[in-house]
Amino acid sequence: MLAIVDERVDARCMTEAMNKQGCSVGTDGAPAPHRVTDMDHPAAPVEPNHRKCDYLFLAAEEGGPGVLVVPLELKSTKLNAASVVAQLQAGAGAAEQIVRGISTVRFVAVAVHGGKVHRRQYQELRKGGPVSATDVTRS
Repeated sequence: MLAIVDERVDARCMTEAMNKQGCSVGTDGAPAPHRVTDMDHPAAPVEPNHRKCDYLFLAAEEGGPGVLVVPLELKSTKLNAASVVAQLQAGAGAAEQIVRGISTVRFVAVAVHGGKVHRRQYQELRKGGPVSATDVTRS
């Protein structure tokens, strides 16, 4: 399944390091094989100056014909839920184009924040859809 991703995403925007403004996510223990697309790269499959998530993580589903799609938005500063939801939804739209034609797609949007998420912002994230708000330690 990742051969389709390789055909549709420019290799220049592929990365293993997911790090934006002091907030990072590692791929240790992540499903393999996988691809990580830096959506801020000029060759990324999004229109310039449009909303986008920071990264798209795509992995072949273990033992199956499908693909796991994870738009990620990394925030090290104050989290604005409406903005994060819009960016994750834009990532979902970009991912939809990349994985079109694949019969089984599992989608999990992830917002990563380097500190505490205010309860009201967390509730707004939950209203925006199946978004996972995760507290991580800044690196």
